[in-house]
Amino acid sequence: MRKLLSIMALAFLVFVMPVVLAEEASIGGEVEVGVEPDGTCIPPEINIDHTARGWYPNDQTFYTADFESRYGNNEGGYGVFDDGGKYGCYGYDRYDAPLRQNYVFTGETLDYYVLVEDGNGVDDISTVQLTVDGVPVGVCAPVNLSDNNVCQNNGVNEAAFGIDSFNGTNMETYICRVIVQSQWTDETFIGFKATDGDEPNTLCQPATVTSQETDLINFNPELALTLTGGAINFGTVEPGSTTFSNTVYLGNDAEDGSGVLMDMYIASDDYFTDPSNPLALCGAGNGIPYTAFSYYATKGSINSGTNGDSDSWYGLGDGNWNEACSANEDEFTELPSYSGDIQDMCRIINNADANTGSYQGDVAASATAGLLSQGAEMSLTFKLDVPTPCIGSFTDGSFRFVGRVV
Repeated sequence: MRKLLSIMALAFLVFVMPVVLAEEASIGGEVEVGVEPDGTCIPPEINIDHTARGWYPNDQTFYTADFESRYGNNEGGYGVFDDGGKYGCYGYDRYDAPLRQNYVFTGETLDYYVLVEDGNGVDDISTVQLTVDGVPVGVCAPVNLSDNNVCQNNGVNEAAFGIDSFNGTNMETYICRVIVQSQWTDETFIGFKATDGDEPNTLCQPATVTSQETDLINFNPELALTLTGGAINFGTVEPGSTTFSNTVYLGNDAEDGSGVLMDMYIASDDYFTDPSNPLALCGAGNGIPYTAFSYYATKGSINSGTNGDSDSWYGLGDGNWNEACSANEDEFTELPSYSGDIQDMCRIINNADANTGSYQGDVAASATAGLLSQGAEMSLTFKLDVPTPCIGSFTDGSFRFVGRVV
């Protein structure tokens, strides 16, 4: 009996030892089990439609981007306005200006069309960004290019994006628009970044990929003109005579290597006066009027001798409506009055020269005649029909030259 009681007491003591004899501490052990969709997280891929990059001008370059000729709706000039997808595929307004190189200026916009593919589905795509020299400058907006595409029977241009077939489950299309900022200068790479995997319903870690393909753009190249050959000098003239100046050379001195094209315009101050002689007189007043001056310009095989003929595209000068910028029989073109507005100036060379292989009514050929590429020059000689009477030394006044970027 004593033996039995001992065993029972021992059993009792063992049972109560954890409670009576010790304090306790506890900690939880977290468990992580990652189950990836289909067994893997697939980073996104970026595809760019290079056939549809859009350009839209600012309030200055708008004028040389306009395609309308002064003959009505003839297409020609510097480029073609793509209104609602008339010439592009995606229905966004843009200008198609083949004469322009890869330069852009403050306030102009560039549109890119990007297709991002993600094997984990479009819901896994978080952000798509446009980058300038690798730095994100804006977020791309998803757009349904299938609805807007007028070139592919309302389908995505698969060949342009470099894909075999469009799959809306794994592919999303975007428009990426960059507005050029004033502080951007020099040639710069435009690219794209896509980030996926940070949506709440995905278990993938975020992955960011950068497009291998980039676009090299020259932001805000410096613009300048040169006028060489000395001062425009008519020498000592006789009242009632016709005399000619020395030849001067007008050049496009834009930033070296920029490829900037400029359309060249000219006008004159209203009067050229003699600041040192209060008794100066020329014609009916104390200065030579601008109407006494005219010019002749050459650029390679092209010249201004047929300005205003049936092949002319008048560009920006409104004075052409009354033939103010048309060459006379002597092939000299009278100078218009300078108002400070390019609309009142004359396009220096404004005709489609037969030597260029153009044909009658070839407006597009005429549109290129007055252009100067970066580093190029044109020659100008001026004629003065001296009024009578004319007494004095008339040095206060200028001819004005403007180059408008194409």
